[in-house]
Amino acid sequence: MATAHLSRTAYYQQMSRIEAVLGMSLSDPESMLSLHVALLAIEANDG
Repeated sequence: MATAHLSRTAYYQQMSRIEAVLGMSLSDPESMLSLHVALLAIEANDG
């Protein structure tokens, strides 16, 4: 959190907003894996 220059409260608010936009929980391992794979695919297509 220190590297993001956010307070703990602001950090958790941002995480809640991300969850709301994505419609998934970031604490769910399957959701996190899906997001990671999606980002890898985007990165591979941009490269």
